[in-house]
Amino acid sequence: TTAEFQLAKSYYLKNDFTESNKLLTELYSKMPEDTFTLFFYCRVKYALGDTTKALAINDQLMQLAPTSYYAYWNKALFYHQSGRFAQAVPYYESAFKYGYRDRGIINLVINYYSGLGQNDKAAEIRKYISGSQITLHKQFTGNFYSHSAQRIIESKCLFILNYYQINHFY
Repeated sequence: TTAEFQLAKSYYLKNDFTESNKLLTELYSKMPEDTFTLFFYCRVKYALGDTTKALAINDQLMQLAPTSYYAYWNKALFYHQSGRFAQAVPYYESAFKYGYRDRGIINLVINYYSGLGQNDKAAEIRKYISGSQITLHKQFTGNFYSHSAQRIIESKCLFILNYYQINHFY
């Protein structure tokens, strides 16, 4: 199953979500509590438009690994991509709490709070940048903030996410 997982992951990385889904569905039936399988399986389901299944699988991942940032990061990305950034923010914050340190995403959240005039909250999030190792991850890109206050930073955010998507993966 290690070979099947690596093949499924390869398909995922090449954006061949249909082939990846076939393999991950089979792996999930064999190992429903394997966190690596769950991580990619929920992402593939989301990419294929099955958001209900993606969220359910991600919730299972969250239950199995409650102190790992991966499930929180996924859920944040799912909300972020669907244009619901305000709903994504608490999940990004949980991901930060458990070790996620992507400076671009941290800055998105800081700018979000600053745009709402919540500078104390922005300062609280800023602590995750100072003195921490930055881990770069491949990002899904998607819709950004719906609030007019964030429109000014939208193009910068898109550039950051696209840059990471093209150049980085964990």
